Amino acid sequence: PDLSPDFTIDTTDTDYTVFQITLPTDEAIGATRIIDAIATAHNTSRATAFTELLHGTTGEVKVTLNCYRNLDTGDMHLENHKLTGIAPDTWMRRVTDLTVPSHSTHHGRLATEAQKALIAGIDGTCRAPGCDNPAATADADHIHRYDNNPHTGTREMQSLCRRCHILKTLGLTDYTRLTDGTTIVSSIDDNHTVTTVPTGPLAHANLTFDRCLAHKTRTRKEHQKLRDTWNYITRCAFQNVGASAIIVEEAPIPF
Repeated sequence: PDLSPDFTIDTTDTDYTVFQITLPTDEAIGATRIIDAIATAHNTSRATAFTELLHGTTGEVKVTLNCYRNLDTGDMHLENHKLTGIAPDTWMRRVTDLTVPSHSTHHGRLATEAQKALIAGIDGTCRAPGCDNPAATADADHIHRYDNNPHTGTREMQSLCRRCHILKTLGLTDYTRLTDGTTIVSSIDDNHTVTTVPTGPLAHANLTFDRCLAHKTRTRKEHQKLRDTWNYITRCAFQNVGASAIIVEEAPIPF
């Protein structure tokens, strides 16, 4: 009950109305991402974006949320937030694509969606000292200049929010990433150094290719079974209430 959503409306003022929405953290993460994506696409405020969402005038806006699940323990995170109670099953039913993450490299300049998800899952937050902006909304930064090392590899990238990324680009800070994910940040003006560590759900995961390949088939089978069960429950519910409905069979989840 403490995690139940709540929605109140205050109309005591004649000039404006106050809406207060209380959501569990995981649902709030999703709602915030949607509103921010609309605001960015339309170059407007969150309040206007929320209004456009209600009126259905947002147009085509795509939002990707990453869930991370430990196949050995069953623990599951939505971005950097650990899911508890019924939330893991709720979010698993919403999953549209699956992947078993592992480090990768390609010769393009920009990180792929899978690489971004991996980097954010390792870092958790922006890797700049004292910055706790979520890695999910941060830039995937090349630790060493791309022009000097023309490839994009997850072992040589990190999450930096836009502000901290600009400071690095301006040459005010320098970053060195160790093999265990620890980052040493140096201040250019006084050579002061600070060490940061990754805090994401994949921070200590075994991301070798062989281990990931061994998990791939089991992951897809488990998730497809969960979705098939949910479709069966939904179908039975419609039949029990005598509703006339068309149940669309869902295709297997792609990797």
